[in-house]
Amino acid sequence: MIRRFAALLLVPLLLAVAAQAQERFKLTLRTDPPVVAAGGWVDVVVAYQLEPGWRFCGPNSPNGPRAEVKIEGPAGWAKNSTVWAPPGKMRKDATHGDVQDLGGIGGMRQRFRVPSDAVPGKFEFTTSTTLTVGDETKTLAAQKVDGTTTVLVAATGARGPQLRNLDSQAPISEEEKALLAKNGFMVRARPEFTVARSKDVVCVSLDILLDAGLHEDALNIFCEPEERRYLPLQGWRAFHADVGTADGKQATAIREVLPLEFWDDGLSGDVKVTVEITLRTTRESDKASRMATQVITVPIRYER
Repeated sequence: MIRRFAALLLVPLLLAVAAQAQERFKLTLRTDPPVVAAGGWVDVVVAYQLEPGWRFCGPNSPNGPRAEVKIEGPAGWAKNSTVWAPPGKMRKDATHGDVQDLGGIGGMRQRFRVPSDAVPGKFEFTTSTTLTVGDETKTLAAQKVDGTTTVLVAATGARGPQLRNLDSQAPISEEEKALLAKNGFMVRARPEFTVARSKDVVCVSLDILLDAGLHEDALNIFCEPEERRYLPLQGWRAFHADVGTADGKQATAIREVLPLEFWDDGLSGDVKVTVEITLRTTRESDKASRMATQVITVPIRYER
């Protein structure tokens, strides 16, 4: 299926966090995207910022006083079972054993599905987050912070998160340069999270770099469902922008997002998701057209 998209400019909505003591850390709330279409997905993000040297056990830490994040959404909005957080740093704690620390600046998030019949307007989420923070010398008592944030449902909204946490990119490799020369484009595929659980919707970021002087005509993304593992759903375009290249030319960067819904009775283990991207382009200088395909594999671990 050919899909064409226009870039969508989104203005963040205001957020609210209750005026409560937050010793050694600060929490803020937001939704990603801030404006969402009916039938799409929205992430409620609890963003944290800790003072230097301070840390807390993430919600997925194997041991220790784990962060507790409780998020409630509007009636009828289904949510992922998992509260996702950055991988963190493993540490051997004298009391709790192996723990996974989070610190610095980051965010914990939970995904909600917007009903297809949701009426336009603002919808509210309530959050309750409990953190036990410490440094090398002491651990403070657990601190609970409550708050609210909203998302706007509109016909012009995005279908889902933009995955800006995946914006950092490694330099283009020699193999990728060869793909650019051969096909006129290259694709990098990365899952937003490496572990999925029952009924979770995990998004795969397909970052496409279109060579300088080429124009996108048609794009087709194909992903075969795997029985008792995952089902590909309708994706969306997160952004489309001109970017500068190392040699001073203008190339085109595109991010397509492919959501995968994991079965509630799936088989635990490593999953290899294969995605086929076919792109037809036209060269601006002589209007020559060509079509090429790149196949890429994305590893995700499924845990029941």
